[in-house]
Amino acid sequence: MKKIIVYILIIISLTSCSHNISQEQHIGYNQDIYELLNLEPGINKLEFNSELKVGIIDTGFDLKHPNLNLISMNQIGNQTKDQHGTTISGIISAKANEINDFSGVIPGLSLYVYDLPSEKLKVENLTLAINELRENDVDVINISLATNMYDEELYNAVLNAINEDIVIVASGGNFGDNDKYYPASFEIPGLISVGALNMSNDVLASSTYNDTIDVWAPGENVYSLGASHNSLDNYVGTSVSTPFVTSLVAKVIGNCNDKNLNPGQIEKLIKKSATSFSTKWQNKEVNVFLINFKKTLNECKNN
Repeated sequence: MKKIIVYILIIISLTSCSHNISQEQHIGYNQDIYELLNLEPGINKLEFNSELKVGIIDTGFDLKHPNLNLISMNQIGNQTKDQHGTTISGIISAKANEINDFSGVIPGLSLYVYDLPSEKLKVENLTLAINELRENDVDVINISLATNMYDEELYNAVLNAINEDIVIVASGGNFGDNDKYYPASFEIPGLISVGALNMSNDVLASSTYNDTIDVWAPGENVYSLGASHNSLDNYVGTSVSTPFVTSLVAKVIGNCNDKNLNPGQIEKLIKKSATSFSTKWQNKEVNVFLINFKKTLNECKNN
């Protein structure tokens, strides 16, 4: 009889730091982050976005949120108090309206979401979700879930998606160690693993740091949609770093689709264009590669 091992997924945790931000307080917020990432006004226009499909696998999506256009891939949503997926979606594509004047990096972009409720956080279900989004021809998948156990079927799901020209962007983890967490630590060209920086541009003490982290983005004091439709929270963690990278991948695909770049080439372009510098992680000197929107898109268009 075949022994079956079920690995429980670990949600890459994020911390909510404040609640019910007034409209006056949050207009234009995250602008400091945009400036750090060289994301200039007007750069969030996509030139070829009619067929661009961004997928998110996460837990908890508010399918009725007025700032979002979410297309459910498994008909689950609004059934849990955990709105981790809503937070991630807001950073990518929230669009301001009269209820909530918060916008994401690519306002109004439709997102194809696959909801994994807490009771279904198993590796086999993440594998199923990746396969489902692959079959629906998404261009990039944002994943803020992880397991500390290597799993061959999960590896194959990621590899098959990348072989069908889907970029995978995965958060490296909020565990404050050097361990490897999957899928982020699979060493496959076209899978981009993301770490988090704090407001001083040091690596977050809680961020996982190892040699499989490809790029970095801000992961402290990041604003996104809150628990109610008219509120915001600010967050900490690699979960909220990852959607900035996913947004950059979407912009590369949307604005440079005439280049026919494959996932490995997109990863290489983003890493090549990133800003490299030395900083600190838990009092140790480390090197990081901070994503750079303007340089990446200019490199893409001009080469």
